[in-house]
Amino acid sequence: MPDKPSWYSSFWTYLEFTWQDLVQLAIDHAVVVIISIVISTVIGVGLGVLTYRTERPRELVLAVTGTFLTIPSLALFTLLIQIPGLGLGANSVVVALVMYG
Repeated sequence: MPDKPSWYSSFWTYLEFTWQDLVQLAIDHAVVVIISIVISTVIGVGLGVLTYRTERPRELVLAVTGTFLTIPSLALFTLLIQIPGLGLGANSVVVALVMYG
């Protein structure tokens, strides 16, 4: 009776056949994260500049952003999927990451 392959050899066999897909998925992931970081930075710096000297808008921005942070990510994705134009995909992920950023 042949020996069962170990998880180590199974893992390398899996990588041997799927490495191109994994590289593409890693690139897709990096692109989504970079887009989210750029958008979050532009919005954050813009809001920071606009609310730097006045207290009332600063309190409003902090209240709204604090509210976004209390929404669990799974619930946020569930809400975003239902919005027409976003659906399940990179668009809803970018919106969610920007909201958390």
